[in-house]
Amino acid sequence: MGERTRSFLCIEPEPALRATLGEWLQSLRKLAPRLKWVQPDAVHLTLKFLGEQPPEMLSELRNRLPGVLSANGHRTFYLELSGVGAFPNYRAPRVLWMDLTGETAPLHDLWKTVESLAVSMGFPPETRPFRPHLTLARIKDPGDFTLALAKNLIESDPPMGRWKVGFVTLMRSELRAGGPLYSPIATFPLYRV
Repeated sequence: MGERTRSFLCIEPEPALRATLGEWLQSLRKLAPRLKWVQPDAVHLTLKFLGEQPPEMLSELRNRLPGVLSANGHRTFYLELSGVGAFPNYRAPRVLWMDLTGETAPLHDLWKTVESLAVSMGFPPETRPFRPHLTLARIKDPGDFTLALAKNLIESDPPMGRWKVGFVTLMRSELRAGGPLYSPIATFPLYRV
């Protein structure tokens, strides 16, 4: 048995959209520097967190996922950046996130397929409802969520954009002092429409 790999399945925004988000996030960082801001190239929509897995489990997932995506007829679809929110709420925020809209029915179907496959392979089922979002920042102390940041989020228009979701990524996550480092292990195309 080899070394375990921390990983997850996700959808990645297109590079141009990540760049636009990055410029906006840079302006927000100045208003709340103590938040743990996500780097623009690390922004993603998590479909399933897999945790620390042995190579055999990831190999099985890589072998099975393409057939499952094909058998379930998953096709490309569009998502759009929609607005900003906070988990669990703005009064005691722990996560600042960007909402996603667009073709959410195919997204939910894709999530159900990924979740079903993962559970059939022995991964624990997700207990929380699926809420499509891109994490922007993590907040250890709600007091770090500054009034200036809240005012900016209310008064300014966050970046909007639309992108075509063409694949699912199996992503490696290496925890580091400066934040996690993500690197793709494999991509799984959706069928073009």
